[in-house]
Amino acid sequence: MKFSDRVEIGFHLNRFDNVHDMVSEIEGLDISGGDTNIAWALRVARNQMFASRNGARLGTIPRLLILITDGAATAEGWATLLEANTTKEAGILIFTVGIGNEIDERQLKVYLLHLILEL
Repeated sequence: MKFSDRVEIGFHLNRFDNVHDMVSEIEGLDISGGDTNIAWALRVARNQMFASRNGARLGTIPRLLILITDGAATAEGWATLLEANTTKEAGILIFTVGIGNEIDERQLKVYLLHLILEL
């Protein structure tokens, strides 16, 4: 799944049965510009990507979300904390990766909480 001011699901978790094909698909995703709507991305990930009908597994298998962003939430910023908390309450662990020189590290730590990596 990729996001900016819109969210696009590239594939669901049940589409592949091996890591090689999944990595190839990820490498083929085009990244486009736009605003950074982290709230919307979290909402779609929680409600669609992590739905059992789309391949999410229930039980003892950890539900991990790695969110890669180029900075701070510039769209729906007011909803980012709410969506992050709702996502975590749904049992999804959020790891954040900030890329670039306009990262709002405070926002990533406060809202998404688990990990900051600056590349």
